Amino acid sequence: MKMYLMINSLMISSLMNNTYSVIFFCIKYIGDSMKNLIDIRNKYEYKIGHIPNSINIVKDLLEIEPGRYIDKNEKYILYCERGIVSSELSKKLNLQGYNTESLKGGYSEYLKSNNNI
Repeated sequence: MKMYLMINSLMISSLMNNTYSVIFFCIKYIGDSMKNLIDIRNKYEYKIGHIPNSINIVKDLLEIEPGRYIDKNEKYILYCERGIVSSELSKKLNLQGYNTESLKGGYSEYLKSNNNI
């Protein structure tokens, strides 16, 4: 099954007093499997709800010993609750030679986008 994730969103409002707005979504193809989608929240948060087929590697473990969990030759998408912590971790891992991205808006944005479909 081909998998896509929303990575970026942008809202544009009119400059007049009107309240018109348009939301653009950047949908990114990330492959035929979700093996490289990593939820970095704690185990309890993951158990309550997570993106299907994601795996849970707690942030502290991934940050301390990334080579134990991920491969520098693979691409990974990280997410947390709102995308802030995963964005910071992604930057740190990329400086170490890993290929990661953060899911913008995190799990919260994923839930919002799925409720609007």
